Amino acid sequence: MVQKSQYHPDPNQFIRRSTRAATIATRLGSSGFTLIELLVVVAIIAILSAILLPAVNNAKQKGVQAKCLSNTRQLAVASNLYLSDYELFPFRPPGGYLPHAMVGAGFDLNQSFIQPYLGDRDRVMFCPGFRLGSVRNPSVQGYNYGNTFVTYQYFVQTNPDGSSAAIPTETRKLTAAVPLWGCLTVKKTTGVYLAHDSDEKAIEPRGANVSNSDGSSRWAVWESMESFFQSPRNTFYWPKPDLQLRRELREILLGAR
Repeated sequence: MVQKSQYHPDPNQFIRRSTRAATIATRLGSSGFTLIELLVVVAIIAILSAILLPAVNNAKQKGVQAKCLSNTRQLAVASNLYLSDYELFPFRPPGGYLPHAMVGAGFDLNQSFIQPYLGDRDRVMFCPGFRLGSVRNPSVQGYNYGNTFVTYQYFVQTNPDGSSAAIPTETRKLTAAVPLWGCLTVKKTTGVYLAHDSDEKAIEPRGANVSNSDGSSRWAVWESMESFFQSPRNTFYWPKPDLQLRRELREILLGAR
């Protein structure tokens, strides 16, 4: 004989199942975050962001600085190759040319130096620093960064007479390491700075990458830099020469007179 329950399930089973489902739903509902818990989570995220973001920004700055240092090192190596070929560093005549000018009356370093010894002008001749990395924007008025200017300074010029750059082309006469190239580091007459890590604000930059005649490159802190060239609107900075270099430069200058 077939039992009745096989055809008519016990109603209590449905009650038990419903009760169990309601209990599970209640537990799930009670596991949601309260307002206080959400505020605690938001506060923790804010604290972690405050701790991590400076570290991330610092790492980014170090990466940009390393890329820039590589550029200045390439400039030093290329300049020494030029020196071995022509017995002088890339030539720029007297005339008080701005330190970051690659083209002027009687010279074109794009053609005589950059193209044959470095190849890609845009890849090497522009400091990747925060502001300098975008200084070639076409909206920049009065300066031709497409051909004439770059954002590295060249410290070599034929006539170191105070109105021109500080290092003579005849650097083979010097025994001390000579600064050749460095990040464009300028203080404008408006009081703002344009440099590797300066966003054109009236705040002194941290420093600049510099390469020397011996092929070495280094980061020069701002406190170790001084003005070496002035134009009507800008003052340019470079690393302070040591006493030996100052003495040898003075002897060359006196000999030229």
